[in-house]
Amino acid sequence: MKFFITLAALACLVSLVIADIATVLRDVDDVNAKLAVLNKSLQSSDGTNYIADLAVGGDVDKLVTSLNKATKDIGAMRVVSVAQADQVLSKLQVSKRTATIAINRLIAIKPNYQKAMVLGLVQGHVSKMATAVNTFANAAVAKTPAARKAKAIALKNAIVADITRGQKAYA
Repeated sequence: MKFFITLAALACLVSLVIADIATVLRDVDDVNAKLAVLNKSLQSSDGTNYIADLAVGGDVDKLVTSLNKATKDIGAMRVVSVAQADQVLSKLQVSKRTATIAINRLIAIKPNYQKAMVLGLVQGHVSKMATAVNTFANAAVAKTPAARKAKAIALKNAIVADITRGQKAYA
């Protein structure tokens, strides 16, 4: 009887870990979806339409909310296996590619944001986004197992370098 209780308890514990990684993977998918929407808004805007510029700000807010949830959930994980880390890192590679395109566009349309007199608003959005990205990246690296730590740090550094370029452009 004790064996079955122990087995049931172990099964519950394993399902909790699986549920945690499933939640984190959904969170990263949501971050990627929000990032894709932001990127699409930036690509379709030249920075001169005040209404479109406000919509970009809303997209940033949604991305930040998604990043904050992902940060909370990855921080709540107790153990991350190498296989789980590989899954998360694979999804974050997609984030990196999309973020680079979005940051490049954000930098390219800065002169038009200046003309539209929304530069201060955009600076605030870039700063808020940078904080959320850095916090998530640090949490993700902290939970990465040693076997994938170097890969996670390199990806974090690349993503943070992109957002830092954006911050410097808007400083």
